[in-house]
Amino acid sequence: MGRIGDGADAAVVEAEVSTIADNIRRSDPDAIYSYGVSVRPLREAVAGDAREYLSLLMAAVLLVLLLACANLAALSLARGRDRAGEIGVRLALVVSSLLANCSPNISRSHQSAERWA
Repeated sequence: MGRIGDGADAAVVEAEVSTIADNIRRSDPDAIYSYGVSVRPLREAVAGDAREYLSLLMAAVLLVLLLACANLAALSLARGRDRAGEIGVRLALVVSSLLANCSPNISRSHQSAERWA
């Protein structure tokens, strides 16, 4: 594995590397270069034909992530809807205690209304 210089032609580099590999093959037939050499981009060497599959895999992962986010949003909305009654009761208790503590006239009138009942 190596990096060719900027502006270098891949065909020329491959010819030079092939010549070097042929010389090594002649001197040592069991060398690692006996299978030949090639010059190609690193991205092609690493990913190869899997580029399309990797794109498809990324799309599938994004779809699963989108479904998970939608599911979480639906669960949060359902929990909020279920707690709306509880929050209403708590709010009514707070308001009634504030009214009882802040305005004695209202509580007096309430007490007088109880006497008449």
